[in-house]
Amino acid sequence: MPDIPGGGERPAGYLGISRRPTRRQWLRAWLFFVVGVVLLTLLFFYIRPQPSLLAVGTSAPAINLDAATGGPVHLPAAAGGEPYLLEFFGAGCAHCQQVAAQLCKEKVQVFAIDAAKESATTINAFRQQFAPGCSYPMLLDPTFIAVQAYAVTVVPTVYLVKLGRVAFAGAGLDGVSALPAAVQKATGG
Repeated sequence: MPDIPGGGERPAGYLGISRRPTRRQWLRAWLFFVVGVVLLTLLFFYIRPQPSLLAVGTSAPAINLDAATGGPVHLPAAAGGEPYLLEFFGAGCAHCQQVAAQLCKEKVQVFAIDAAKESATTINAFRQQFAPGCSYPMLLDPTFIAVQAYAVTVVPTVYLVKLGRVAFAGAGLDGVSALPAAVQKATGG
């Protein structure tokens, strides 16, 4: 360490840094800070973990839930042996609101399952506002039995089931946008 005029040494300070950092030390600290913030921002926006969905070809779990309008629904029996679509949604999810009416146009029976522990009143209000002409059943899952069975971690999540097996699995808007092609392939038309 350089000597201080008067014969003493400069005090080491906290972690070996002098008490009065030089301009070079300040510049280095700011540079590391800015680079760190930029890297964290890039990681946050560009590296997104993909949800782990049930693999295509695996057996689709059977579920028994109550409809928001009342009455039990047993899957796959309610689909009558035909391919069917499961959509996991939340009434407050903007993407779910955006795709609710789109699912009415699919050529398979749709079962929408609430993945946010919402009340029947909230679910019915969601239908009236975002899918008014749709007649597909909206199911309540207050104990997350279906959510856990289908490994749902984000909404919307969609599964196409054919012959008791998962024929398609997708999450988010990308999953829903790929759905029409999967339905067409599964129905042969």
